[in-house]
Amino acid sequence: MHHYVTDLPAPLTIALSPTSETVAWPGTDARLCESVVQATSPEFPGHLGASAALEEAVWELIESILDSQPLATELVDALIDAGYDQDVVDAWSREMRGPALRRLRSDADEALETLHAYSVAGVPALAASTYFALALDPGVASRIHATGRTLQETSEYVHMLDRDWLTPSEFMSWLLSDVPVERAGIYVNRIPLEDALAWEEVVTELNISDSELATLFRHRISRASVRSGLPIQRLATYAECRVRDDETTRWETVATRYGISDEDLRDVLLAGFSPSDVEECLAESTDSGSTVGDAARTLLALRGVPKGDPWASPAYQLPLF
Repeated sequence: MHHYVTDLPAPLTIALSPTSETVAWPGTDARLCESVVQATSPEFPGHLGASAALEEAVWELIESILDSQPLATELVDALIDAGYDQDVVDAWSREMRGPALRRLRSDADEALETLHAYSVAGVPALAASTYFALALDPGVASRIHATGRTLQETSEYVHMLDRDWLTPSEFMSWLLSDVPVERAGIYVNRIPLEDALAWEEVVTELNISDSELATLFRHRISRASVRSGLPIQRLATYAECRVRDDETTRWETVATRYGISDEDLRDVLLAGFSPSDVEECLAESTDSGSTVGDAARTLLALRGVPKGDPWASPAYQLPLF
């Protein structure tokens, strides 16, 4: 990796410090200790570069320092002389960061041309900088602004949408849709917009929370199943235990008849019991449905005994009498 920078502030002292940090192993609960180089500068306290590679750490620090430099005086004067207030200047300074946009921190002519183009399209100057930084041209920005979607929501939407996966038309349809950004993260890049809108009807109709919706998608539960009237947690239990749709009715009958809780039902299903097994177990019992849950957990414990002495752990010491 090679970078060439000619506008670094001087003097610039860079200090390198080896350290370590704990990171999560992808897809597991395991944690790893990883060696990291931290790059700092006494002239610019608060700025930091950190990476396992020394050069990347240095460059991250330099990027941060470059983005912190004030706008060129000529650019600020040009904006003020053109009638823009300090808020617009601050917005331009805030958004024109990173390798692709940093040059616009000193290009007064392009700054004026850009703000004018968005203004002609009906986009307020204060919002223009954000739309431009998001690579949304004036025409697109005008349509989004007309929907009333906030800049924060638009920014979140753009960053979650995969432009390599979506066609320009699909990209625009998502941005202009009525799907709230809080739930868009559940839908985007997983299902088409048409399906997301159909899910939104179900969410509104049944007053499904965002966490419940995430559970439904995590277990790939269909809209038809949700409309069946079963509680979402019960649907998730059936999905987790791979119960077929045509079996859920009988299981619901058994669970209701014997008062089997969600937790007990989950363990019963994981143990491989059938509805007939449960009925046989509880038909002559005066206890609650937890009896079959206890039986299921005992069976699961026996199946999962650790290697070595099966009774070494108190958790697996079952009463003999």
